[in-house]
Amino acid sequence: MFLENLIYLLLSFAGELKDNEKRDGKRRRRRRRRSRRRGEVGVIVFFGQIVSLYHHSDMQQSRARLFKEYKEVQREKVADPDIQLVCDDTNIFKWTALIKGPSETPYEGGVFQLAFAVPEPYPLQPPQVRFLTKIFHPNVHFKTGEICLDILKNAWSPAWTLQSVCRAIIALMAHPEADSPLNCDSGNLLRSGDVRGFNSMARMYTRLAAMPKKG
Repeated sequence: MFLENLIYLLLSFAGELKDNEKRDGKRRRRRRRRSRRRGEVGVIVFFGQIVSLYHHSDMQQSRARLFKEYKEVQREKVADPDIQLVCDDTNIFKWTALIKGPSETPYEGGVFQLAFAVPEPYPLQPPQVRFLTKIFHPNVHFKTGEICLDILKNAWSPAWTLQSVCRAIIALMAHPEADSPLNCDSGNLLRSGDVRGFNSMARMYTRLAAMPKKG
């Protein structure tokens, strides 16, 4: 009889512990959800130990960084006349840029428009950048405007800014990498040594798409 009572008490105690753990788990999940929404400190339990996690809103950090870059862009307008960066009026995560084709290249005299889509984890992740203006270049997809540039992929660093990305794209226009082409026709011309043919095609598309119409 004593043994049966003992087993009954142990089972009851175990059931109460399980119920308490369930209630505590629900309360912790509710607190974490509220903390995430407010961007406050979250709390988790790991093997019975309470660990505090400082939860920062990625979007708030990105907005602060982009606002800082916006102010820098306003100051650098005169210092860097080859780049004109503009933030969307309603969405700070969308930008456009006008860049001038580098001198002594087939893009000279052209003005090319870029579109920036900035992710919420920026600057920890790179922006997505593409050409809106048609361009004949081995590292730019002719139809989509996608750009093959290492800093926009695996070589990205938070030290880069939207302004410096524009400078890197201008440098890429002047020094194409024919070994990793997105435009195979353009890359094949350069790899075969037909620089004259490449320059002729690139200059033609610059005149058609990137130069203002006269008259």
